[in-house]
Amino acid sequence: MFTESSQMLRYAEDLACLYKSAKQDRKRFRSLEQACLNVVRALSPEEAAHRIARAGVEFLGLESAAVYISRRERFHLGAKSNDGAEFPPTAHVSANELELLLDQPDEFRCAPWCDLVPGDAAVVIPLRGRSRAVGFIVGEGDIEALLGPNQAQAQLISSQAGVVLENFLLEERRGRTLITNAPSQPLHPTYGETFFGESPRMQKVLGVVERLSEVDSPVLLLGETGTGKSLIARALHDQSPRAEGPFITVNCGAIPEALVESELFGHEAGAFSGALKQHRGKVEQAQGGTLFLDEVGDLPLPIQVKLLNFLEDRRFCRVGGEEEQVADVRVISATNRDLEQQVASSSFRQDLLFRLNVFTVDLPPLRERGADVIPLAQSLALQIAERYGLPTPQLDAELCERLRSYSWPGNVRELRNVLEKAVILGGQGGISPEDLPSATASGSPSSASAEGSADTFCFTCGFERDKSFSESKQELIERWEISYIDDLLNKTRGNIAGAARLARLDKKNLHRKLKRYGIDARAHRRSA
Repeated sequence: MFTESSQMLRYAEDLACLYKSAKQDRKRFRSLEQACLNVVRALSPEEAAHRIARAGVEFLGLESAAVYISRRERFHLGAKSNDGAEFPPTAHVSANELELLLDQPDEFRCAPWCDLVPGDAAVVIPLRGRSRAVGFIVGEGDIEALLGPNQAQAQLISSQAGVVLENFLLEERRGRTLITNAPSQPLHPTYGETFFGESPRMQKVLGVVERLSEVDSPVLLLGETGTGKSLIARALHDQSPRAEGPFITVNCGAIPEALVESELFGHEAGAFSGALKQHRGKVEQAQGGTLFLDEVGDLPLPIQVKLLNFLEDRRFCRVGGEEEQVADVRVISATNRDLEQQVASSSFRQDLLFRLNVFTVDLPPLRERGADVIPLAQSLALQIAERYGLPTPQLDAELCERLRSYSWPGNVRELRNVLEKAVILGGQGGISPEDLPSATASGSPSSASAEGSADTFCFTCGFERDKSFSESKQELIERWEISYIDDLLNKTRGNIAGAARLARLDKKNLHRKLKRYGIDARAHRRSA
């Protein structure tokens, strides 16, 4: 009997130990899961690298860790776990050496070929992309722990972090997130696509944006289509104390009028036909972060009232709900419209305008940034060439003159599209002036001459002496209408209803003109 009791007691002690161990494991893996989620939620490769390095110290037992990211066939330091550790800015590590580690079953090992960490050897953990290594974690640590109790954590971090970094690198190659190391750049390097700041106008804008990133006040971004308003909004968020929170974008002109309130403020189940479950609106999703209202001038008047009430005290109710909700968000809005003119025409509330434009940033069009055109074109051409695996194109003097002499009515977006066509058509031979569209010929308005002025319509172009007065007049009217409608569709991103409202035209009349002149509104949506 005594023996059975002792045996039962030992079983109980073993079970208690197992329970305690399982509890500790669950707690550790919950923390690891949260760390992996934080990596996924990063908004830039540098931010993701910081979180990966921190996870290397917290979960893999590394004394210090650094993350290197593959860019342009070299590994660059993305982040390190603490400021005291010394790691070089670039690593002389070949992709083949990392691939060998990936192919080995005990891949997390001391790598004698790695000289990034002082001492005899460094612990190197490759970061797996979908088909190759896109970076690695390096540091000093206990290799036995990595091959034993920490191996599962190391494998999880290796695979998940690698896919996150690979996604960022794909975005960079596709031109959505462009990297620049311009010394005059005061903002985060991710925003290099639009924010080369050599021109006086852009220098002023960058200085204002840098100061506004430190405060929490509403900001209204003004500027033509393609000037980079959404990128400025993202920069304001990423450089602010709210950077760890969400950045939620609402394109006010793309939401059907009947759904705007639900999209912004959410709805309760059964609030209207088709509302089968509760929906959290964009305002609620932006809790603790930034709400970006793009094309805010397109908001219907009834929703403007509700938005104004929300801006007063950050309180709102979901559609069909009675319980008051609170959302701590910073509101940044943008438009290419003249809101003061809309106030005068009673299509935009003056009190809402006062609430939105506590600070106003007017982004200059590309034609007023003459000093930025060539550096920007070089960066864009490089990114496009990398995306398609083509040699880096060289911009000769004639080509640069063509680029400088054009007014770029579509701004940076048009420049990117023009360069993409030119780089691809140029192929292995680079870009020649013949690869550029004829619109960039030297006869086009120059960015220098257009400094501080808007594009003007040329009434003398194409004048023919053998045409009668009425024929010439009719031709000029038709050309003016085509130019005007094209500009409208650029501003509204192909939204015909929005273009009709902006021009104060009947929608059916605008449809007839589109059909008459063969203008495809969908092309403006694709190029937006």
